[in-house]
Amino acid sequence: MTSPAHVLKWIKHLIFIMLVLWCASSFADESKNTCPDEAQLFWMKFRSAVLNNDMLEIVAATRFPVKISQTLDDGEVTYITEKFTEKFNNLLKADPGLYQSSTTMASLINGTQSILNGFCNSGGNQLYVGAWVFDLTPEGWRLVQVFVDE
Repeated sequence: MTSPAHVLKWIKHLIFIMLVLWCASSFADESKNTCPDEAQLFWMKFRSAVLNNDMLEIVAATRFPVKISQTLDDGEVTYITEKFTEKFNNLLKADPGLYQSSTTMASLINGTQSILNGFCNSGGNQLYVGAWVFDLTPEGWRLVQVFVDE
């Protein structure tokens, strides 16, 4: 017959092993980047185009018509190239919705030199930077949707 002290010791060992396994799996998940290398290259090129106000490159990196959605799904419009280029500076002024204090997509893009692990979905085919969504399309990575708080 097993003593209560022996059972308690066994349970403590089991809990310790489970804790170690849980911690190991948590760190493994955090270090796993679901963003493919091509997404990082795309982001560096897109960011450079935005910082240099290179509308030709920005348009080339956008799938049209691009969706502009309100954050509460109250409405959605699509912009063709001309309307998008007219409104682009306003889209940069929009709050990315990541912080309690207000900021702009322009400042987020400026400060995001590389994409982080949590920026891509688990399939590695969609990238999120603030309120902007990029998809991996047959033509490559493209800006496909922008959420605005209007």
